[in-house]
Amino acid sequence: GVFLTNDELTITLEDNCGGVAQVPIDSIFDIDVSSKRSEDNKGGMGLYIAYTIVTEKLKGKVSACNILNGASFTLSFPI
Repeated sequence: GVFLTNDELTITLEDNCGGVAQVPIDSIFDIDVSSKRSEDNKGGMGLYIAYTIVTEKLKGKVSACNILNGASFTLSFPI
């Protein structure tokens, strides 16, 4: 969902793919963390890049949590 207040835009995305197994869950935003590995043993840049753009460039916040049968990601931006 998308929510707007006087000073913040919040976007929440949810899936039903079983949740995130990584512990602690916030470590999924670290560089090179991935549940999938390629033959050259590299992976895990996508969430790190998204987190860096939102937090450093847009001065926002990113969080993740497990929900029933899936995961929820919340992005908040100052407006």
